[in-house]
Amino acid sequence: MLSVFLFLLGFSLGVYFGIDAQSSLILELIGKKSNYDVVMFIATCVAALGTAVATTFAFYLYFSWKEQQNEIDLMATRKELLKTLIMIEKEATRLFISYRFNPKPKEARFHEKELSKLLAEFKTHMYLLHAFSSNNALDDKELLSPQCDYLDSSKELYVICSELYSSSTQGYLRSEEVQDDILRKVTVNMRLDFDGTSTIMGSLKTVLNSDNSSFSKELRGKLAKAAKDISNQNARSGI
Repeated sequence: MLSVFLFLLGFSLGVYFGIDAQSSLILELIGKKSNYDVVMFIATCVAALGTAVATTFAFYLYFSWKEQQNEIDLMATRKELLKTLIMIEKEATRLFISYRFNPKPKEARFHEKELSKLLAEFKTHMYLLHAFSSNNALDDKELLSPQCDYLDSSKELYVICSELYSSSTQGYLRSEEVQDDILRKVTVNMRLDFDGTSTIMGSLKTVLNSDNSSFSKELRGKLAKAAKDISNQNARSGI
């Protein structure tokens, strides 16, 4: 509002004193200068200066608003990303637990479908975050690669859950009986990986090989780290 007021004021004064320029010019030509002419000249300069200042201020407000709006959009997208991560962790845990009770769980197809939607939603949020902060195009691999920033912990959780989804849909998960235990042991059994050294599904293998009972704890820990990193990033915005 202030910039608009200054702009209109400067413009009006410029027009008013510009119209009066003819009479001032006539007085100057006939050699009859007065204090009035000097005052009119100064007022015209002030009006022009006011217009320039108002225009500059208007541009400043616009670009400040644009930057602030961009940060608001980033904050909103980060919050949506965190919500999606929470749902991914829950759905991945449900899918994993279903294999702990049954080698071929009927409910696995339902959890796979839900997890697939959430994983796609996560990548959408990631592309939006990248679009808000950079003009460079990235493919999926580059987008999900560690960048030493606040999103690395989110990507770690995504990768584990994505590998769990792929292993389940492709039939790589093996659920074996454990003596004197109602819960079964879940492992990744990939074709042509006879010695278990394949790096495919490496993040999932690492979590499962440590201890099946700690799988859910591992996911919760990574989710907590991701939530903390995202929250800290939003706190730095100062909005």
